[in-house]
Amino acid sequence: MSDLPPPSPNPPDALPEVTPPAMQPPDVPMHETSIPDPAPVPGESGDEPQPKDSNEKTLGMVMNLLQLSGIIFAKIPFVGVIAPLVLWLVKREESPYLDAVGKEVINFQINLGVAVLVGLLMCVFPGIIIGIAGLVLIIIGAIKTNEGKFYRYPWIYRIIK
Repeated sequence: MSDLPPPSPNPPDALPEVTPPAMQPPDVPMHETSIPDPAPVPGESGDEPQPKDSNEKTLGMVMNLLQLSGIIFAKIPFVGVIAPLVLWLVKREESPYLDAVGKEVINFQINLGVAVLVGLLMCVFPGIIIGIAGLVLIIIGAIKTNEGKFYRYPWIYRIIK
């Protein structure tokens, strides 16, 4: 047979068996170490004021729709800016929501007026297109405000902060 000794249960050059340590749960749950939240989308973050009741929603909608008074009463200069401005000045101390809506409406009117003026100076066609776009945005703002959402007019420079 063979001249080799019989195998021993623990060979001398073998490493001792090591049992792995028990798995410890991480100190921080996995969902907290995942990808950070993206930057808030304007108009959708939670920092905008919300209406307290249906009266504030209605007044916000009226403030948006008063911009149309410039079209309805075209013979009275600047009535599309003056009418929402008066309502904003009266209600801004009573409600943070109406204060924010009023600032947004006045900023939009200032930007729209400058854009229409520049468009009319360049040519009649761009002024008409800008006017129609402004009309559409006013209606969208009134609808969103009536739903109780704070609507930020797009593409405007906010002069009043």
